[in-house]
Amino acid sequence: MGKGGRSKEKLHYWIKSSILLEHDVSLQVASTRSTMEKIRQSRRLSASALPRRISNGGAALESADWGWARGTVLDENDVDDLELEPLKPLKEDHTLVRIFHDSCVDLKHKIVSLPTHMIGNEEYMVRVNVWAVMEMDPLNVEASSVTSVTPLPLDNLMKLTHLHEPALVNALMKRYEADKIYTDTGPILLALNPLKQCDHLYDAVAMHQYWKLGRKEGTETDGKIAPHVFATADRAFRSMMRSLDGGATNNSSSSDQCILLSGESGTGKTVTAKYLMQYLAFLSQQEASASKKAVVQKYHSKVQNQMLLSTPILESFGNARTARNDNSSRFGKFTEIRFSKTGALAGATIVTHLLEKPRIITQAAGERNYHIFYQLLAGASKEERNEFFLADYQPEHFAITSKSGTYDRRDGVSDGKLFSELKTAMNGLGFSKEDQKNILAVACAILFASNLKILKLSDDHCQVDEKNEFLQPVLSLLGINYDDFDTALCTFSISAGEDSAFSDNYVRSVPQARAVTGLEALMKSTYGALFDLMVYKIQKSSQELDDMADMYSSGAYIGVLDIFGFEKFGVNSFEQLCINYTNEAFQRQFNQFLLEHAQREYEDEGIEWSYINFHDNQDVIDLIDKRGFGILAILDDQCKTVGTTDKTFWSDMHQKVRNHSCYSASYLQVGSRKFEVQHYAGAVEYTTETFVEKNKDELPREATELLKSSKNPFVKSLAGLMRAAKNTSTKSSMIDSSPASRRSSLGGSRKNKGVATVASEFIQQLRTLREKIDLTTPHYIRCLKPNGSLVANQFDPATVVRQLRYAGVLEAVRVSRAGYSHRFPISNFVNRYHSLVANKKYSNDGSSMKHIYHEILKLVTNKIRQDSASNW
Repeated sequence: MGKGGRSKEKLHYWIKSSILLEHDVSLQVASTRSTMEKIRQSRRLSASALPRRISNGGAALESADWGWARGTVLDENDVDDLELEPLKPLKEDHTLVRIFHDSCVDLKHKIVSLPTHMIGNEEYMVRVNVWAVMEMDPLNVEASSVTSVTPLPLDNLMKLTHLHEPALVNALMKRYEADKIYTDTGPILLALNPLKQCDHLYDAVAMHQYWKLGRKEGTETDGKIAPHVFATADRAFRSMMRSLDGGATNNSSSSDQCILLSGESGTGKTVTAKYLMQYLAFLSQQEASASKKAVVQKYHSKVQNQMLLSTPILESFGNARTARNDNSSRFGKFTEIRFSKTGALAGATIVTHLLEKPRIITQAAGERNYHIFYQLLAGASKEERNEFFLADYQPEHFAITSKSGTYDRRDGVSDGKLFSELKTAMNGLGFSKEDQKNILAVACAILFASNLKILKLSDDHCQVDEKNEFLQPVLSLLGINYDDFDTALCTFSISAGEDSAFSDNYVRSVPQARAVTGLEALMKSTYGALFDLMVYKIQKSSQELDDMADMYSSGAYIGVLDIFGFEKFGVNSFEQLCINYTNEAFQRQFNQFLLEHAQREYEDEGIEWSYINFHDNQDVIDLIDKRGFGILAILDDQCKTVGTTDKTFWSDMHQKVRNHSCYSASYLQVGSRKFEVQHYAGAVEYTTETFVEKNKDELPREATELLKSSKNPFVKSLAGLMRAAKNTSTKSSMIDSSPASRRSSLGGSRKNKGVATVASEFIQQLRTLREKIDLTTPHYIRCLKPNGSLVANQFDPATVVRQLRYAGVLEAVRVSRAGYSHRFPISNFVNRYHSLVANKKYSNDGSSMKHIYHEILKLVTNKIRQDSASNW
């Protein structure tokens, strides 16, 4: 294109650096004085942020004035989509690049021509002369301005020449500094929390880009899709669809898929799960066949709405501020997104487990109770305050919200605003006004109950303080009377005789400490039942209609599992043991998946396969859950014995497991009843204090009967859920997300009348969940945070390497190194040694490369044989 074809008004830019990828190009630019007025008019950059220092025609500029522009290599589909005139690069060795995002100016349709060698086959960091001025018109970027081209670490760390811990961390750091937050490590996606807004990574343009590339996967773009949460979701969706269409999948014969998210608090799991589900909903719309469009449109918005509206509700009642995160999920969640055989979104089910109920009573310094309490006190209207007896009370006035001395959120999010969003979500999901009022009333009752006092009358007698100002709100909100309340907490009955109809009941008083424990148990159980009831109501709002059920009957699902990350604190208790046991169980499942993936990889490459030894953590799992000899099994046996204490549990456990290879307890630890478990991610010390109480989660039968006697039907229903929660078969059946099982788990007949402890319930639920995931094709996302302070643009190698170890990523690398630790792309080999067969020409396609590769090997092999024969 000559000068006459160029735009008369040139735009001048300083280009500081460019990140060039075959499908992702980023340019960092700032405008000169000639375009400042346009920038002001576009309101994309404030006057104060404009260049403050310009000299010699713009030869100097402060680094703070740079902004990002991102784009893609232009292809024929882009030209059609944008309705552009046919364009050609300026030169034969150039490639057209479309810039679609910039924080300074609107460059949505800016097309530039870049030297192809700058882009290459891999990802590069392109650096130019500092403060160099380049001219950029619609189709020109001068290559002479570029002074050096240095490679950016590969987007798949398994392709690194050297597979070891320092190389991995360094590669992640370089990519993070270039705003590349997603990196593959073999079949694992690593997602570094940017701790800042990156909307351009998840907007409609990005979704369309990954959708188009995903449709081509397996053909000319196979292996060239940049790592992203969308790419992982896309692979899961297309694996499901291929299986539903009768085609074979690479990973499993199962149509059902599962995406497993893990990471410690603050790594962005919740946000990542949200983007996963948004993209899956987007795929459903794009892939639905024309014949089903009407049905899809009818149900799609309802299902997607249900998925999105459930988040504020679950976060209000299940999330809290912790030392590491202002919005930490304190429960596990498995979301099952169902699709029809044509790919239409057919429904969604949420299954929760292991809500952290002890948080209701106490929180560590710097932490808060569940968000709902603070949201209520910040956002309740005047009418609601009167109805719920809140008056002018604030969080510092209640025991369960003031113990830690922490009342706000560090992220600046308004509790009052979130309360408004909570009510909007409840309305959207069909919660009746009466149900909403009852839910909030029960939450307020728990607040007031935390301020009640139990008076000591004698060593074995006590009484609920009748003069306490917070007593009447509790009684009114729960619909109970004082006499029943006092009797339920301060006495217990003993039945003599097997037949309750003819048995004699003996009523005994209880000491003050036991009554206080009973009150705390009532608060925890009531809140747990309230949480379960809301999950059930969310499920009910998404039940499919009859015509949709026909579509689902031949469809499949994609599960999104948000599990606790490995935890190691200064003080680790029963909750940490359960959480780390979960991670051990899924780590073993993960190891098996890695070995199968490595075997497939070697077979695809035609490489001789031999078994790879890896650390089998089954011994750690046995130490925790083996029947009769595992820590949790021993704890369960002890809890069945009258008079069990933390001390008797510790003595029995230590005696039985002290010789186990993964267990240890020093003299100091024995003295303080602590022990240490050697987990796959490292040793963790646990204290047995409160183990027995937390495992029993004991709610006196009288307390359950108290709620059953309530005048409020809603409170009565909570009592029914408390009973159901103690039934092992009921709780584990909640893993089955079919409507029938949901109904049976919340009110059907119960064959198993045994009372379950928290440990036995959790073990059974985890086993059922693992069995369910074993029947799916798994996809793994490991979420990481770049630093412990949760601030943007800081990368702390020590923090990252600890998370890599806890997430099992270093173990994955070790497994790969045990096979073939050095891996070179065939293109690198050919480019380096092509001179040996210089007379043979080749192109960049795979078949040509392989042909030259074999020619080189043939030549070298013959040469070696000749040399060996002559030496002999």
